[in-house]
Amino acid sequence: MENDRSKIKSLWGRNISEIPCFRNSYLYGISTGIAAGLIYFMCTSKIRISSHIAVTVFAATTLSYWTYCRHKWETDENTVALMKELLKDRIAKEAESALSVFTFLAPSLKEEPMGEKPVTELAGVGEVLGKRLESQGFDKAYVVLGQYLVLKKNKELFQDWMKDTCQANSKQSSDCFQCLSDWCDEFL
Repeated sequence: MENDRSKIKSLWGRNISEIPCFRNSYLYGISTGIAAGLIYFMCTSKIRISSHIAVTVFAATTLSYWTYCRHKWETDENTVALMKELLKDRIAKEAESALSVFTFLAPSLKEEPMGEKPVTELAGVGEVLGKRLESQGFDKAYVVLGQYLVLKKNKELFQDWMKDTCQANSKQSSDCFQCLSDWCDEFL
C-alpha cells in the first residue's frame, strides 16, 4: 500500500495522472523536440543550435497541444454536463407522462390490481351502465377486462361490444376502453 503511494507523481500537490492532457502533451512535446533536434543536427552538425531547436520545438509543441487538448476537454465536459441536464429533464418529463397514464383509471384502480372490484369502478361506466352490464353477467371489473382481452384489445370491437351489450355511447365506451388499456399497460 505504501509502495503504491510512493509511485504517485505529483506536481504542485496535484497527482499528474489526474491532470487532463498532461501526459499526451509532454509525450508529443518530447518526441517532436527530439525529432526536430536530431534532424537539424543530422543536416548541419551544429550541436548547440540543434539543442536550442529541440528545446524550442518541445516547448512550442507541449504548450500548443496542451492548449488545444484542454480546450477540447473543456468543450467535451460542457457537452457532457449539458447532456446530463437534458437527460434529467427528459426523464422527468417521461415520469410525468407515465403519471398521466392514470388519468382514465378510477381512483381505486390506480394503485392496485383489479381484484373483486365492481364494474362501476371502470371509467365511463356509471350506475346505469353498471346495472346494464350486471344484467348481462358482467358484474365485476375483471369480467369486463376478460372481454377486453378476448376482443384482443381492439378499440373498435370493444366499443361496438359496449354499445351492443349496455347501450353505451361512444364517450363512455372510449373511456372504458382507455381505462382497461391503461390498467393492462400498468399491471400486465
